[in-house]
Amino acid sequence: MPASFEDSVRVALENTRSLDATVVGAGFFSIWNQLAIDQQMVIKKQTFQLRRKKFPLKTHIINYFGAIVNAINVEKADAGTFNDYLKVAGKVIEKANARQAQNFFAASRAFFQHHALRYDKGFRLYAKDDAYSFDYIEDIP
Repeated sequence: MPASFEDSVRVALENTRSLDATVVGAGFFSIWNQLAIDQQMVIKKQTFQLRRKKFPLKTHIINYFGAIVNAINVEKADAGTFNDYLKVAGKVIEKANARQAQNFFAASRAFFQHHALRYDKGFRLYAKDDAYSFDYIEDIP
């Protein structure tokens, strides 16, 4: 019997032998059934797009799944906000280069984890207002 999608993600992340990746993989496995079917389908599609564009597992894909886990477990994002995030993530995967995508996924993961626009040792910029949304603004020449 083939492994389920969420189990395949967990195993792939565990195989990196990175503690961060293992934690993200276990977290993703645990939240999978909390997601709506349409959200699960979008995540599967985006994962295949990430692989097709050859985004590296370490950093890019770990931060992609880390943002999803933090949105559900830590931020407790409502369905509308999470769907908006997935739409923007899809646009980033489709249109951004690898560096831009990495920046987006890392910033999203930190935002959902700390409710901060920037979270470093030396500098933290918290978002005080709880009303926020995601939107992709295209750079039109």
